[in-house]
Amino acid sequence: MLLQGRMSAGWRGRWAATLTIAGFAVIVASLVGVNVLGLGNHGKAF
Repeated sequence: MLLQGRMSAGWRGRWAATLTIAGFAVIVASLVGVNVLGLGNHGKAF
């Protein structure tokens, strides 16, 4: 979505950086929630 916004909508600068940081935070929270805390169906797979 970020690439699409940067290419077609012209997102630049601070707005694109904010969305990138927010997306990274969501990915890290998902990683911690599933793998470290063992939440969800995939927690016991490893």
